[in-house]
Amino acid sequence: MKAGDRVVCVKSHSEGFVKKGQEFILTGVYDFCCTKAVSVGIHCSHNYVRCTCGEIHEANKTEMVFGSDLFRKVNFTNEITKALANGHEEIKEYNPKELEREKV
Repeated sequence: MKAGDRVVCVKSHSEGFVKKGQEFILTGVYDFCCTKAVSVGIHCSHNYVRCTCGEIHEANKTEMVFGSDLFRKVNFTNEITKALANGHEEIKEYNPKELEREKV
């Protein structure tokens, strides 16, 4: 994953800051000693990341940072799979706005 990628939350944050099914654009990607983390534009006044080893790392000071395991990259194939699962028999042209309207 890299900044600018469209991602979907696959596991809700323990305190509910991001919830399963929400989509975001990555605003930052961090590689700490044993943890990969990302930011998705949720603002805070200060932030840190606690690695699985227990080490605490300072991160982006304006956005919350989450473990990258909470997110998966959204790609064209995922959108087609979702559309087919929702009963579309054929897809002539990829239109993410059309798929977004159908979610409502």
